[in-house]
Amino acid sequence: MKILLATFFQIPYLGGLWKYMLQVKQGLEREGHQVDLFGNGLDRFYIFNSNQEVPKVHFKEMFDYKITPATAPLIAEHPWVREAETDRYCMELSLAFIGLDQYDIIHAQDVLAAAAIKRIKPGQIPLVTSIHASAALTVRDMLENNKTSSEDPTSSLVWKYYKSMEYLGSSVSDKVLLASEWLKEVMVHQFRAPSDRIVLIPYALDIPFFQSSMRKVSGNPIMKPKDKTVIISTSRLSYEKGIHVLLNALCRLHVDRQDWECWLVGDGDKRYEYEELCRQMGIQSAVRFLVQAD
Repeated sequence: MKILLATFFQIPYLGGLWKYMLQVKQGLEREGHQVDLFGNGLDRFYIFNSNQEVPKVHFKEMFDYKITPATAPLIAEHPWVREAETDRYCMELSLAFIGLDQYDIIHAQDVLAAAAIKRIKPGQIPLVTSIHASAALTVRDMLENNKTSSEDPTSSLVWKYYKSMEYLGSSVSDKVLLASEWLKEVMVHQFRAPSDRIVLIPYALDIPFFQSSMRKVSGNPIMKPKDKTVIISTSRLSYEKGIHVLLNALCRLHVDRQDWECWLVGDGDKRYEYEELCRQMGIQSAVRFLVQAD
Protein backbone atom coordinates (compact mmCIF):
# COMPACT_ATOMS: atom_id res chain seq x y z
CA MET A 1 0.00 0.00 0.00
CA LYS A 2 0.95 3.63 -0.43
CA ILE A 3 0.33 5.53 2.79
CA LEU A 4 0.40 9.23 3.65
CA LEU A 5 1.27 10.41 7.17
CA ALA A 6 0.20 14.05 7.40
CA THR A 7 0.38 16.76 10.03
CA PHE A 8 -0.71 20.38 10.20
CA PHE A 9 2.42 21.15 12.22
CA GLN A 10 6.02 21.77 11.26
CA ILE A 11 8.27 18.92 10.16
CA PRO A 12 10.96 17.99 10.89
CA TYR A 13 10.70 19.12 14.52
CA LEU A 14 12.33 18.33 17.84
CA GLY A 15 9.48 16.57 19.56
CA GLY A 16 7.48 13.42 20.01
CA LEU A 17 5.20 13.93 16.98
CA TRP A 18 8.07 13.89 14.50
CA LYS A 19 9.68 10.92 16.24
CA TYR A 20 6.37 9.06 16.10
CA MET A 21 5.94 9.77 12.38
CA LEU A 22 9.46 8.55 11.61
CA GLN A 23 9.00 5.36 13.62
CA VAL A 24 5.64 4.59 12.00
CA LYS A 25 7.16 5.21 8.56
CA GLN A 26 10.11 2.91 9.31
CA GLY A 27 7.83 0.18 10.66
CA LEU A 28 5.48 0.31 7.69
CA GLU A 29 8.35 0.31 5.22
CA ARG A 30 9.79 -2.79 6.86
CA GLU A 31 6.42 -4.42 6.08
CA GLY A 32 6.83 -3.48 2.40
CA HIS A 33 4.62 -0.36 2.22
CA GLN A 34 5.50 2.98 0.62
CA VAL A 35 5.14 5.92 3.02
CA ASP A 36 5.20 9.69 2.46
CA LEU A 37 5.47 12.30 5.23
CA PHE A 38 3.57 15.55 4.67
CA GLY A 39 3.73 18.63 6.88
CA ASN A 40 4.26 22.32 7.41
CA GLY A 41 7.50 23.98 6.37
CA LEU A 42 6.53 27.43 7.73
CA ASP A 43 6.53 29.03 4.26
CA ARG A 44 5.22 25.96 2.44
CA PHE A 45 3.51 22.61 2.81
CA TYR A 46 5.51 19.72 1.42
CA ILE A 47 6.32 16.04 1.18
CA PHE A 48 9.43 15.45 3.30
CA ASN A 49 12.54 14.37 1.36
CA SER A 50 10.98 15.03 -2.04
CA ASN A 51 10.57 17.91 -4.49
CA GLN A 52 6.81 18.07 -3.96
CA GLU A 53 6.00 21.35 -2.23
CA VAL A 54 3.56 24.24 -2.49
CA PRO A 55 4.71 27.68 -1.24
CA LYS A 56 2.07 29.46 0.82
CA VAL A 57 2.73 32.74 -0.98
CA HIS A 58 0.72 31.38 -3.92
CA PHE A 59 -2.44 31.70 -1.82
CA LYS A 60 -1.70 34.84 0.20
CA GLU A 61 -3.42 37.34 -2.10
CA MET A 62 -6.56 35.22 -2.27
CA PHE A 63 -6.74 34.81 1.53
CA ASP A 64 -6.14 38.52 2.11
CA TYR A 65 -9.11 39.18 -0.14
CA LYS A 66 -11.38 36.46 1.27
CA ILE A 67 -10.66 36.68 5.01
CA THR A 68 -11.67 40.16 6.15
CA PRO A 69 -13.76 41.51 9.04
CA ALA A 70 -16.61 42.00 6.56
CA THR A 71 -16.56 38.56 4.93
CA ALA A 72 -15.34 36.35 7.81
CA PRO A 73 -15.59 38.36 11.05
CA LEU A 74 -14.94 35.50 13.49
CA ILE A 75 -11.88 34.24 11.62
CA ALA A 76 -10.46 37.71 11.04
CA GLU A 77 -11.09 38.87 14.63
CA HIS A 78 -8.20 37.07 16.32
CA PRO A 79 -4.70 36.67 14.80
CA TRP A 80 -4.30 33.12 16.21
CA VAL A 81 -7.54 31.97 14.62
CA ARG A 82 -6.80 33.71 11.33
CA GLU A 83 -3.34 32.18 11.15
CA ALA A 84 -4.61 28.69 11.98
CA GLU A 85 -7.46 28.85 9.46
CA THR A 86 -5.21 30.34 6.76
CA ASP A 87 -2.71 27.54 7.26
CA ARG A 88 -5.51 24.96 7.20
CA TYR A 89 -6.72 26.30 3.87
CA CYS A 90 -3.13 26.29 2.59
CA MET A 91 -2.85 22.66 3.65
CA GLU A 92 -6.04 21.74 1.82
CA LEU A 93 -4.97 23.45 -1.40
CA SER A 94 -1.46 21.99 -1.21
CA LEU A 95 -2.77 18.45 -0.75
CA ALA A 96 -5.26 18.96 -3.58
CA PHE A 97 -2.39 20.06 -5.83
CA ILE A 98 -0.14 17.13 -4.84
CA GLY A 99 -3.07 14.72 -5.21
CA LEU A 100 -4.50 12.37 -2.60
CA ASP A 101 -5.90 9.81 -5.03
CA GLN A 102 -2.46 8.16 -5.20
CA TYR A 103 -2.77 6.90 -1.60
CA ASP A 104 -4.51 3.80 -0.24
CA ILE A 105 -4.85 5.18 3.30
CA ILE A 106 -4.19 8.53 4.99
CA HIS A 107 -3.02 8.80 8.59
CA ALA A 108 -3.48 12.32 10.03
CA GLN A 109 -1.48 13.22 13.12
CA ASP A 110 -3.76 15.91 14.56
CA VAL A 111 -7.32 17.19 14.35
CA LEU A 112 -6.47 20.20 12.18
CA ALA A 113 -4.88 17.96 9.56
CA ALA A 114 -7.87 15.59 9.70
CA ALA A 115 -10.32 18.45 9.18
CA ALA A 116 -8.34 19.70 6.20
CA ILE A 117 -7.86 16.28 4.60
CA LYS A 118 -11.51 15.23 4.90
CA ARG A 119 -12.65 18.16 2.76
CA ILE A 120 -10.53 17.24 -0.26
CA LYS A 121 -9.72 13.51 -0.14
CA PRO A 122 -11.49 10.98 -2.39
CA GLY A 123 -14.34 9.38 -0.46
CA GLN A 124 -13.11 5.79 -0.79
CA ILE A 125 -9.75 6.44 0.91
CA PRO A 126 -9.86 5.70 4.68
CA LEU A 127 -8.78 8.48 7.05
CA VAL A 128 -7.21 7.45 10.35
CA THR A 129 -6.29 10.14 12.88
CA SER A 130 -3.87 9.89 15.78
CA ILE A 131 -4.56 12.52 18.43
CA HIS A 132 -1.37 12.80 20.48
CA ALA A 133 -2.63 15.58 22.75
CA SER A 134 -5.54 17.95 23.08
CA ALA A 135 -4.78 21.13 21.14
CA ALA A 136 -7.67 22.90 22.86
CA LEU A 137 -6.46 22.08 26.37
CA THR A 138 -2.92 23.15 25.44
CA VAL A 139 -4.26 26.48 24.18
CA ARG A 140 -6.41 26.88 27.30
CA ASP A 141 -3.39 26.34 29.55
CA MET A 142 -1.31 28.82 27.53
CA LEU A 143 -4.06 31.43 27.80
CA GLU A 144 -4.39 30.78 31.53
CA ASN A 145 -0.63 31.06 32.04
CA ASN A 146 -0.34 34.31 30.08
CA LYS A 147 -3.58 36.07 30.99
CA THR A 148 -3.42 39.63 32.32
CA SER A 149 -6.98 39.82 33.66
CA SER A 150 -9.55 37.68 35.42
CA GLU A 151 -11.18 36.68 32.12
CA ASP A 152 -11.95 32.97 31.81
CA PRO A 153 -9.81 31.51 28.98
CA THR A 154 -12.71 29.26 27.93
CA SER A 155 -14.71 32.35 26.95
CA SER A 156 -12.12 33.38 24.38
CA LEU A 157 -12.54 32.95 20.63
CA VAL A 158 -9.28 30.99 20.43
CA TRP A 159 -10.52 28.35 22.90
CA LYS A 160 -13.85 28.06 21.08
CA TYR A 161 -12.05 27.64 17.75
CA TYR A 162 -9.77 24.86 18.93
CA LYS A 163 -12.61 23.19 20.82
CA SER A 164 -14.59 23.04 17.57
CA MET A 165 -11.54 21.64 15.77
CA GLU A 166 -11.27 18.83 18.33
CA TYR A 167 -14.83 17.76 17.54
CA LEU A 168 -14.52 18.27 13.78
CA GLY A 169 -11.19 16.47 13.41
CA SER A 170 -12.29 13.43 15.41
CA SER A 171 -15.77 13.17 13.95
CA VAL A 172 -14.64 13.15 10.29
CA SER A 173 -12.13 10.31 10.86
CA ASP A 174 -12.93 6.66 10.18
CA LYS A 175 -10.80 5.67 13.19
CA VAL A 176 -9.27 7.76 15.96
CA LEU A 177 -6.13 6.43 17.65
CA LEU A 178 -5.46 7.53 21.23
CA ALA A 179 -2.69 6.54 23.64
CA SER A 180 -4.52 6.62 26.98
CA GLU A 181 -7.85 6.23 28.74
CA TRP A 182 -7.39 9.76 30.13
CA LEU A 183 -7.22 11.30 26.66
CA LYS A 184 -10.22 9.23 25.58
CA GLU A 185 -12.23 10.64 28.49
CA VAL A 186 -11.17 14.17 27.51
CA MET A 187 -12.02 13.72 23.83
CA VAL A 188 -15.38 12.03 24.43
CA HIS A 189 -16.73 14.09 27.33
CA GLN A 190 -15.26 17.53 26.59
CA PHE A 191 -15.15 17.52 22.80
CA ARG A 192 -17.85 14.97 21.83
CA ALA A 193 -15.54 12.69 19.89
CA PRO A 194 -17.40 9.56 18.71
CA SER A 195 -16.41 6.86 21.21
CA ASP A 196 -17.25 4.00 18.83
CA ARG A 197 -14.47 5.10 16.47
CA ILE A 198 -11.76 5.34 19.13
CA VAL A 199 -9.03 2.70 19.38
CA LEU A 200 -6.54 2.80 22.28
CA ILE A 201 -2.93 2.04 21.31
CA PRO A 202 -0.57 2.99 24.19
CA TYR A 203 2.81 4.34 23.16
CA ALA A 204 5.72 1.92 23.36
CA LEU A 205 9.32 2.61 24.29
CA ASP A 206 12.26 1.39 22.23
CA ILE A 207 14.09 -0.22 25.16
CA PRO A 208 17.40 -1.05 23.38
CA PHE A 209 17.66 2.49 22.01
CA PHE A 210 16.76 3.94 25.41
CA GLN A 211 19.44 1.86 27.16
CA SER A 212 22.01 2.84 24.54
CA SER A 213 21.13 6.51 24.99
CA MET A 214 21.51 6.22 28.76
CA ARG A 215 25.05 4.87 28.34
CA LYS A 216 25.96 7.76 26.05
CA VAL A 217 24.98 10.39 28.61
CA SER A 218 28.04 9.84 30.80
CA GLY A 219 29.91 7.07 29.01
CA ASN A 220 28.82 4.60 31.69
CA PRO A 221 25.51 2.88 32.29
CA ILE A 222 23.23 4.77 34.66
CA MET A 223 22.36 2.37 37.44
CA LYS A 224 19.15 2.26 39.41
CA PRO A 225 19.71 2.88 43.15
CA LYS A 226 19.18 -0.37 45.04
CA ASP A 227 17.17 1.17 47.85
CA LYS A 228 14.99 3.56 45.85
CA THR A 229 12.11 3.50 43.39
CA VAL A 230 12.90 5.33 40.15
CA ILE A 231 10.27 7.46 38.43
CA ILE A 232 11.19 8.14 34.77
CA SER A 233 9.68 10.83 32.55
CA THR A 234 10.80 10.84 28.90
CA SER A 235 9.69 14.18 27.52
CA ARG A 236 10.71 17.45 25.98
CA LEU A 237 11.14 19.97 28.80
CA SER A 238 8.57 22.52 27.67
CA TYR A 239 5.51 24.00 29.34
CA GLU A 240 2.86 22.03 27.46
CA LYS A 241 4.36 18.72 28.66
CA GLY A 242 3.34 19.52 32.24
CA ILE A 243 6.69 18.82 33.90
CA HIS A 244 5.95 21.59 36.40
CA VAL A 245 2.88 19.60 37.52
CA LEU A 246 5.07 16.53 38.06
CA LEU A 247 7.62 18.54 40.06
CA ASN A 248 4.92 20.00 42.31
CA ALA A 249 3.61 16.49 42.97
CA LEU A 250 7.13 15.25 43.75
CA CYS A 251 7.60 18.13 46.21
CA ARG A 252 4.51 16.97 48.12
CA LEU A 253 5.70 13.35 47.95
CA HIS A 254 9.12 14.35 49.30
CA VAL A 255 7.52 15.61 52.52
CA ASP A 256 6.24 12.11 53.32
CA ARG A 257 8.99 9.88 51.93
CA GLN A 258 12.39 10.04 50.30
CA ASP A 259 12.79 6.48 49.03
CA TRP A 260 12.62 7.52 45.35
CA GLU A 261 14.42 9.33 42.56
CA CYS A 262 12.94 10.97 39.48
CA TRP A 263 14.84 10.92 36.18
CA LEU A 264 13.78 13.54 33.64
CA VAL A 265 15.08 12.27 30.31
CA GLY A 266 15.01 14.99 27.69
CA ASP A 267 15.83 18.62 27.05
CA GLY A 268 13.96 21.79 26.19
CA ASP A 269 13.52 25.50 26.69
CA LYS A 270 12.31 25.09 30.30
CA ARG A 271 15.19 22.94 31.53
CA TYR A 272 17.00 25.62 33.53
CA GLU A 273 13.72 26.94 34.92
CA TYR A 274 12.81 23.43 36.12
CA GLU A 275 16.26 22.94 37.65
CA GLU A 276 15.81 26.17 39.58
CA LEU A 277 12.31 25.09 40.62
CA CYS A 278 13.75 21.88 42.05
CA ARG A 279 16.26 23.88 44.08
CA GLN A 280 13.53 26.16 45.42
CA MET A 281 11.46 23.12 46.42
CA GLY A 282 14.42 21.39 48.03
CA ILE A 283 14.17 18.28 45.84
CA GLN A 284 17.26 18.87 43.68
CA SER A 285 19.01 15.80 45.14
CA ALA A 286 16.06 13.58 44.19
CA VAL A 287 15.55 14.79 40.61
CA ARG A 288 18.09 14.05 37.87
CA PHE A 289 18.08 15.80 34.51
CA LEU A 290 19.37 13.47 31.80
CA VAL A 291 19.78 14.78 28.26
CA GLN A 292 18.84 12.21 25.63
CA ALA A 293 21.61 11.27 23.24
CA ASP A 294 20.82 11.18 19.52
